[in-house]
Amino acid sequence: MDMDMDMGMNTVTPEGRRTLDVAKMLDIYAAPTLLAAVRSAMNDPGDLAIDLGNAPWMHSAAVQVLLAAVRAAHAGARSVRLTGISPDMATMWHSAGLDAVLSVPEADREPD
Repeated sequence: MDMDMDMGMNTVTPEGRRTLDVAKMLDIYAAPTLLAAVRSAMNDPGDLAIDLGNAPWMHSAAVQVLLAAVRAAHAGARSVRLTGISPDMATMWHSAGLDAVLSVPEADREPD
């Protein structure tokens, strides 16, 4: 799998879930790399987890990639789970009405 060194696939868990680790901020220049990594991961069967623990901020282009991945997974009866979401990111997504689509847990959001 040919991916930028800032994003990589971990091994498949016993439950069949793959994890894509994001190792940096997702600015406008990183969004194409994220898109390529997500497309590659979505070619394999099973569910996908995207760990955003090292990306406490992201450009709207990266958010669009995540939205497209979640929608494509749901259309194929699969799931994309986002983990390591920063409280600021969760709050922003909640304010934009994206938290339900991106499955942001209530506990990850700051109070309104």
